[in-house]
Amino acid sequence: ADWFQKGYIRKDFLTVTDDSVDTAANRYAVQVASLKPGIEGEMYLRTNKEYVTKAIGTPYVNSLAGASAMLAVSRNSQNPEKAVQLIELFNTDKELFNLFLFGIEGKHYSKTGPEQVKVFEESGYKLGSAAWAFGNQFNAWYTDVQQPGIWEETDRINREAEVSCFRGFIFDTEPIKSELAQIMAVQKEYDDDKLFARTDWEQAFEAKTQKIKLAGIDKVVAEVQRQLDEFKAAK
Repeated sequence: ADWFQKGYIRKDFLTVTDDSVDTAANRYAVQVASLKPGIEGEMYLRTNKEYVTKAIGTPYVNSLAGASAMLAVSRNSQNPEKAVQLIELFNTDKELFNLFLFGIEGKHYSKTGPEQVKVFEESGYKLGSAAWAFGNQFNAWYTDVQQPGIWEETDRINREAEVSCFRGFIFDTEPIKSELAQIMAVQKEYDDDKLFARTDWEQAFEAKTQKIKLAGIDKVVAEVQRQLDEFKAAK
């Protein structure tokens, strides 16, 4: 709220739904992103602007890290075995994976090195920055704005990072699903991402805190603690 009042955050924050034009026009002094080797190149691809990065923490693998990159086959799949085979190929066949990511040489990209490419902006085909979502990121070619070796550096950071002691813990929401529904309703009413931009944010924050307590937050915390204790005892 203090930063908002001082003008560090745009005044129309509550009404803006798409700021991609402002990002591309270099109207922001600072952006927050997940820091990783090569992030500067990815930011440049998205915004056509050069960025300097600074870590504000140390590498950490939380309890859900990696979940967003996991793939599953739908139970409604007409060819589940073939789907699994394709996933396997995306993780093992380097040539196929890069064909999928970058398209056809000469049409969608040009080679600038043994494992580095320059994507043609006008081709309309560029999935390279989303390699993590489809297969083995470490088999992807580098784009011309990425430094060769960042996959090895990423692997090193992953292996040396601190790992959460609750890695593998999955919370069962069934015992407190009613309380969670009520709490989510309060969260929707008082959006934390926008609360600071309200002139009455202090009163709104206090009201939200009271409503969440009435919705059963204490019961939720107790249930989470109970399940965590059981998880630790079983390890």
